[in-house]
Amino acid sequence: MEFVQPIRDKKQIDAMKKILKATSVRDFCLFTLGINCGLRISDLLGLRISDVMDEKGRVLDRIAIREQKTGKTKDFPISEIAAKAIKEYLTERRSYMHNEPLFLSRKATNGLAPLQRWQAYTIINAAARAVGIKDKIGVYCILKVPSVAA
Repeated sequence: MEFVQPIRDKKQIDAMKKILKATSVRDFCLFTLGINCGLRISDLLGLRISDVMDEKGRVLDRIAIREQKTGKTKDFPISEIAAKAIKEYLTERRSYMHNEPLFLSRKATNGLAPLQRWQAYTIINAAARAVGIKDKIGVYCILKVPSVAA
């Protein structure tokens, strides 16, 4: 296993957000939620709309999930920044069912499939390279950046 560093430079994080938002609100939401909640990528990609939104279409105050790796329950608040990104993404997505994956793959041919780890890595890696990050990066480490407001 290779060692990779998280992105700690707020300017680089902001630049990545700008790039991701310009290309895809889904990718922007993925990154924003990830850097503000500290979930492992497998847990982030496993989120369902019902994990973040109530039946009336309001973003929840908290996320409560069982971590895939540890089996432990994790309960944490959804920041205002992450809530705004979720609202924006789901507004753009328009139609969805409450039990669908939050982050849909665009490549799904048989129904609704969640974004895959390698897809998330490719997306985040491209944004990191675009802002001049040359170090080895991994989705898990990038998405484990301490909570960042902006």
